[in-house]
Amino acid sequence: MYNPPTFLTKEILIGVLDEYEWNSPYEIRDEDCTVDGIEVRFPKCTLLFAEGFESEMSVSLSDPLSDTDKHWTLFELTYYIYAPIRKKELDFQEPIYSDFFSAYATKEKVFFGLRDICVALQTYLLPCIQGDFSWTDKIEELRLNKEEDLI
Repeated sequence: MYNPPTFLTKEILIGVLDEYEWNSPYEIRDEDCTVDGIEVRFPKCTLLFAEGFESEMSVSLSDPLSDTDKHWTLFELTYYIYAPIRKKELDFQEPIYSDFFSAYATKEKVFFGLRDICVALQTYLLPCIQGDFSWTDKIEELRLNKEEDLI
């Protein structure tokens, strides 16, 4: 069975995160670094960075609506919640991603993947990172309306 090497480390993640302005301090504890990924704890938000097959990078955000261990993926939050809101702003500028491609697992792919994630986080999700989860009110409202329809 093919098991590609992995390259994501706490040190690499900190190095990339420090290239960006977060407006909130973050912490990564040793116990937050597991085979499932690395948790980055901001005061009001926790992000889980993970390296997938062939060094595909991902990040997810702990779901503030759930008592379980559910996470929102960057894709869900960006395309369903924040992108439609942000794109209506007059000064909005589409993020520019690296478009780096490699079919194989490499340390370089991890760096580029992390940077692309940080660009998306900076463009769309700074409100979440800073603790603004007002979008969850709308989701909760939709969920309650759906339950009422079933009664």
